[in-house]
Amino acid sequence: MKRILKIAVADDEPRVREYFQEILSSLGHEVVAAADGADLVQSCRSIRPDLIISDLIMPKMDGIEAVDEIRREYPIPVIIVSAYYDTSILNRIVDHDIFVYLAKPIEQSDLVSSIAVAVRLFDRIRTIRREVEGLERAIEDRKTIEQAKGILMIKSELDEDSAYRRLRKCARDRNRKLVDIARSILLSEEACRR
Repeated sequence: MKRILKIAVADDEPRVREYFQEILSSLGHEVVAAADGADLVQSCRSIRPDLIISDLIMPKMDGIEAVDEIRREYPIPVIIVSAYYDTSILNRIVDHDIFVYLAKPIEQSDLVSSIAVAVRLFDRIRTIRREVEGLERAIEDRKTIEQAKGILMIKSELDEDSAYRRLRKCARDRNRKLVDIARSILLSEEACRR
């Protein structure tokens, strides 16, 4: 099933903006066009598009500067287009986590495949980031539980298994998560030290 997107397009050349609007609209996408980077930032704040296609070199604010400002507010996949190419441009694009770069003139087939690649890569990276955040949270929770278990072992003169069973029983009896009980123990221990 084809995914319909809200796409913000920015280019200082009216013919290029019209070209993008015509092609993207014919593909079923909703398109908002901006004449420069500052206009792109304002458009994105009001419509919150699913994808940005931006020229690199524009007046007022270039495409990468505009994308950086937009990404401070929310993450979004980006395609940068330009009539120019050199290694400094490529380095800027890579340094700013932009997955797709297209050189003008742009064919419809290039645009279609680039949109698919940019959106899929962005979705994949967002999923990986969520998984990493979940793993980091799990590690922090485990550290908290281990610290609480250590406190119980010292204060109640329990072995490790007994301390863990006591934590689990307390969580079960109070219908709370194990990590919440562990945090309570750490907070109590900290309060006692004051």
